[in-house]
Amino acid sequence: MISIKHYLDLAKNDAASALMRTGILLLEALALHAVNWDAAQCAAFGETMRNLRRNIEEATGGDRVLVLCGEAIHALESYNRGVENGIRTQSSCFQEMLRMLARTIVEVSSAGAAAAANLKLIERKLESASRLGDLHQIKSQLGDALKALAEESGRQREHADRISRGLKSQLQAARPAGVSQMDPVTGLPDVEAAEAAVAAQMASPSPGYAALFRVERIELINSRFGFGAGDRVLVLLSQHVAQQLSASDRLYRWRGPALLALLERKAKVHDVRLEVTRISSTRLEHVIEIRNRSVLLPISSTSLTLRLEEAGSAEDAAEILNSFAAWEPQPIGKG
Repeated sequence: MISIKHYLDLAKNDAASALMRTGILLLEALALHAVNWDAAQCAAFGETMRNLRRNIEEATGGDRVLVLCGEAIHALESYNRGVENGIRTQSSCFQEMLRMLARTIVEVSSAGAAAAANLKLIERKLESASRLGDLHQIKSQLGDALKALAEESGRQREHADRISRGLKSQLQAARPAGVSQMDPVTGLPDVEAAEAAVAAQMASPSPGYAALFRVERIELINSRFGFGAGDRVLVLLSQHVAQQLSASDRLYRWRGPALLALLERKAKVHDVRLEVTRISSTRLEHVIEIRNRSVLLPISSTSLTLRLEEAGSAEDAAEILNSFAAWEPQPIGKG
């Protein structure tokens, strides 16, 4: 998933060098794939891992490398504890909210003892629920109880429907952020998250820039080597782009074979375009195993730099990005 060509060029292919390069790649992977529970903390953790990676690369003795390894382990442990605490806190709030809603429904409803008893039972189950599977089961039972409540209470049907809609809305709002907004191929936030981020950035005083990176010849790669190869190429490009961006930049999966980076830059558009072009013009390679032989596949990409404050609206910006993502140059000599 991470291009190791840079490290392969730096050292001999012996066991000690391979172990050193493995450690360096693992640090970069930790920085790139950390759970994005809190954007600021995730960016800080990624910067810490990359600083440790650079320090290990510059280390002159084994003792120094071991000390830096200990620092990396401590930073990972501290970051994971923070993520666990955040999940635990949200889960506790989620369960308490459901208990409050269940108690309120029982208090305001006159639909019958059976419905009230079912909701009371669900409330008690919430107090002991500790796993996500438990909550899914309780959510299903709660939906059944609300349906029975609505059917039994003809005179209060309108009121029961209003409670049910409010409960479903609260359940969706309490779902952990990002659960359904991750691209399964790259592991990056998906296009819906990207569109929301573009709209939010365009509403800010300094919108900055959007940079779109598109893999060239993706259809040819898919047809010759399979969709798995195309997905692998997109992953390699995403890792290359992520390594070149600053800690404050954000990277998303866009439509098609494209990635979107939101850049916080006050530089002129010419300078930003040069930076983006430098990233996209870097030659990448990927080795594919086909019929017991290795094929070296060159990876090339093109880029678009968009100054968001000149795009007009978020919809206009998305249209520009979509047009570039869908464009595929035709081979010369074919019409």
